[in-house]
Amino acid sequence: MMARWWPIACLLLAGCAGPAVVPVPSPERTWSERQVALAGLSDWSLAGRLGISDGDEAWQLKLFWRQRPGGFHIDLAGPFGAGAVKLQGDAQGVVLRDGEGHRWQARDAQQLLWQHTGILMPVDGLAWWIRGLPTPRQDRRRLVLDAAGRLAELQEDGWRIRFLEYMAVDGLELPRHLLIRRDEVEVRVVVDRWRLDGRRGGKGAS
Repeated sequence: MMARWWPIACLLLAGCAGPAVVPVPSPERTWSERQVALAGLSDWSLAGRLGISDGDEAWQLKLFWRQRPGGFHIDLAGPFGAGAVKLQGDAQGVVLRDGEGHRWQARDAQQLLWQHTGILMPVDGLAWWIRGLPTPRQDRRRLVLDAAGRLAELQEDGWRIRFLEYMAVDGLELPRHLLIRRDEVEVRVVVDRWRLDGRRGGKGAS
């Protein structure tokens, strides 16, 4: 008799068992996967706002950034389009143009912008930080991840970058609000709209 009931008892016990526990990926594993996806973004654009101060002066600017595999195009403008400048760069160098038709060329985007406008913005680093990534080939860095495996804070090249808010864009999470500091310089970036061309139809998010 006991032998006859034993299979039924096993089935009942199995049915009483709780649902299978699905292991939650660690932040480090999620971060590793995120880096691969984010590093593959080479064709994107964003529109947002910049707040920059250096202890003596402060700027409130509108930002439009267009990144292509071969280079970038950045538009900066004050309120109502005042003080508009355009910064373009590729493998050949960087060109800066202002609203009065002046044109300057150099190899270093950050230095060129600072020299002719007084605005200190870490252009090369920001191209990576704005995607939620550290810059490549940077040995001396310190990063902190949040519970979702995203960058919460990054320190490299003398800059401290805090990732204050993220937004969903075509299946990815990209920074919306960054606070960047070095010595007396503070750069605050707020992204109002992302567009990822070539990804899910390039619809982006706003």
